[in-house]
Amino acid sequence: MTGKMRKNMGFSLMPVAFLFLFEPSYSLIDPLPDFIGYFILCFALINLADINPKLMDAFKQFRIAVLVGVLRIVAVMAINLLFEKQERSVISLLLIFVFAFSDVVILIPGYKKMFEGFLYLGTYHNGSAVYETKKEGAANASEHMYALSVLFVVVKNVFWALPEFTTLAADDTYEFINVLRLFAAVIIIPVAIVWLVRIIKYFRAINKDADFVESLKTVYLEKIQNARDFFISRVVSIGLAIMTGAFILSLDFTVDSVNAISDIWLYIAAIVSALFLRRHTEKWKLLIIPSTLGIAAAVFCDLATNHFFSRHSPNDVIRNIEAYNSYYFMLFMYVAEAVIFIGLLLCAIPAIRDLFVSYTDMSGNIGSSDYKAMKRKFNCGSATVLSLGVIAALSGLYYVYSIPRTYKGLVFELSGIISHTLCIVFVFVTWYFIGYVKSAIKQHCKSSLY
Repeated sequence: MTGKMRKNMGFSLMPVAFLFLFEPSYSLIDPLPDFIGYFILCFALINLADINPKLMDAFKQFRIAVLVGVLRIVAVMAINLLFEKQERSVISLLLIFVFAFSDVVILIPGYKKMFEGFLYLGTYHNGSAVYETKKEGAANASEHMYALSVLFVVVKNVFWALPEFTTLAADDTYEFINVLRLFAAVIIIPVAIVWLVRIIKYFRAINKDADFVESLKTVYLEKIQNARDFFISRVVSIGLAIMTGAFILSLDFTVDSVNAISDIWLYIAAIVSALFLRRHTEKWKLLIIPSTLGIAAAVFCDLATNHFFSRHSPNDVIRNIEAYNSYYFMLFMYVAEAVIFIGLLLCAIPAIRDLFVSYTDMSGNIGSSDYKAMKRKFNCGSATVLSLGVIAALSGLYYVYSIPRTYKGLVFELSGIISHTLCIVFVFVTWYFIGYVKSAIKQHCKSSLY
């Protein structure tokens, strides 16, 4: 994704992606998570997408599919956390229908663009495998694989969803849902296996088309020689997007007084962001330190919170020494994590500033009015983000402090609402600020790949 050459332009990796995509699902459970397959496919396509607009469109479609796949896993967690057993079947039906419809809407255009892109490249780069036909006038290999892929997507998602509609029946039909799922699997599996075998054979044939692959490599290397800024912009943008995701994960989603999305993921995302940015800012190491400490603090916070709420109620704090000690240990850990979170912010702002100064129009306009305006906007934005981050961290402590004191008045009762509101404001402002930096970096990128 940084201009590094993938083996055989990614064609060798593509069959691996489809190993994660062919198997049928069981309700919302996906034995081999589809999002991994789409992620691998995106990773394999990116070099080709850099030299062909249709493959870039396909890449964008499969990138959306990655997000949908992740949301599917989140949905499973949310159903188990938020709904009673008797409610889960109807909610599952709704989500299965939504995800099945999303797959059809996203994947069919994605496959269409992908195979069109292969045919386009085959036309101009002596590709024989993508145009292979068994007899003259018949559909070529790429057209045949597109038709088979559409059939697979439709069959897999229709027969995945249909058995779940028995949840709407008023009789005992739902008792036989597992039989219907088995029947659906009997239909899906043969189609899936045929699709998997054919698509692996298709990409193996392309991989053996040496003249085609070598021609694509030559064009790609010429492109990246003339588009250094583009690849820098891409990596920096991805790093900043992951950093935005890290701060979004700072939002607490509380279920039964426990944060359903641990802050561990916040700090892991911050580390991943730092690794993406390591070649573009010397401050990346500073992000690693508070993030590593934050993982440890988040683990202790989760353990302390689960320990306290699994054994005690907030009212026990003032009348039970064990509850008192457990609560104040939990509070202490939240104080430690709040300090680390503020430290992460203090390290993130200088790293973002490095990128802003180096890869935007500021780098060539020192002393100009535009330079001063951009500097002023960055300083105001970073100061706002830092201030709101400190306030959000303190509001989170205020909420934990208020847990055993809600009886003292409305100001303590509303602590949760206040804390969540301030956190949402912080996340929105941070998203806007980092988005501005990303836009400024992309604007500075003058190279065009096509």
